[in-house]
Amino acid sequence: MDMIQIGIIGVSGHAKEHLRAIAYCEEQKLCRLAAAVIKPDADYKEYADGFRAKGVRVYREYAEMFTAERGTIDLIAIPTGIAFHEEHSVAALESGFNVLCEKPVAGTVAEAVHMKTAAEQTGKMLAIGYQYISSPMVQRVKQYTVNGTLGRMLSARTMAFGARDAIYYTRNAWAGKLSHLGKTIYDSPIQNAFAHFLMNMLYVASAVPGEGARVASVLMENYHAKDIESADTQSLLVTTSEQIPLCFLATHACEHHESVTEYHYEHGRIVWTPARTDVYTRNGNEEKLVDTLDNGNIPIQTLVFIDALNAIRNSCKPACTISTAMQQTIAIEHGFASSGGVKAIDKKYTSQSHRLKRPEGLSDTDAARYNTVINDIVPAMKNAFAADETFSDAQLPWAVPGKVISI
Repeated sequence: MDMIQIGIIGVSGHAKEHLRAIAYCEEQKLCRLAAAVIKPDADYKEYADGFRAKGVRVYREYAEMFTAERGTIDLIAIPTGIAFHEEHSVAALESGFNVLCEKPVAGTVAEAVHMKTAAEQTGKMLAIGYQYISSPMVQRVKQYTVNGTLGRMLSARTMAFGARDAIYYTRNAWAGKLSHLGKTIYDSPIQNAFAHFLMNMLYVASAVPGEGARVASVLMENYHAKDIESADTQSLLVTTSEQIPLCFLATHACEHHESVTEYHYEHGRIVWTPARTDVYTRNGNEEKLVDTLDNGNIPIQTLVFIDALNAIRNSCKPACTISTAMQQTIAIEHGFASSGGVKAIDKKYTSQSHRLKRPEGLSDTDAARYNTVINDIVPAMKNAFAADETFSDAQLPWAVPGKVISI
């Protein structure tokens, strides 16, 4: 087919990552950015002028672009906020476009089902931008499950620390919110910044090529130490339909950055991090490192676009389909029900830090209160991770157990 034509909704926030990925693909002659929706805001005039100079058609509303570009654009990129994923994706699909929507799928299961139905009824591709799914490392780890090289997968667990100060929660109108513009979004670590890692576990846990595991039950704990509506600290235990437990501990209420997933098999384990993956075989109590994996030199966000473009060109499924990705949505929606909402962590268990970047003009006194962290959260989480425990299992003084919800 001819070079794939792309339209994008938005240019700010995460859209900048999409634009960088598209630019790389353009250099490789894989696609062309043909149209963009830019809000009628003076701040974006430079973008509009730059796009027009390159022959990119600029629109003020997505409906205007969909009407004008029907039959000329092959793929719509949707890097908009969670509250808009359903609206934008369904409108694009029903207008005859293939879609690459940013993760997560949506805020609710009902929205995800609507998106899936629209894709099925229109026959158009709906890929979800869980970028690690397209990465060489996760694809290789998936093959260990599919091929049974290490035996049957027994469990997986993830620990993710990602320091976020108050600036993070002012970057847009919905950060740290449970809802936005009347729509449920559950913005939180495992729904947003760390959603990739849950999706990785669900994807790898299925022994079916190209498919992810199905969620059978959920047990979740949601807390906030920061002055936000939603959670900044979470534990999640998902049991798949194949009875494989997937445990996840995550927090933004820290001064630490670290992410690791362990996949446990009958005859070995795989330790995944964003930068490197180590594969171990096990004989009795002895482990042997047998393989080390990396993602190569292409940014993982770019790999998502390359995968979507290949799927369109070859009329095949993308690496992360709506059917696979919506399992994360199922886990999150039922997870917040499992925890009975979000529990506030008493201030006696938290401290204030100013080690992260702060806005200009903020006084030293205010800066000292700018980042709220949970006391001793790093060693506490690492101990719980090693023991496959939730926060309440680990008997942390601020933790309250959730209830198991079967799907």
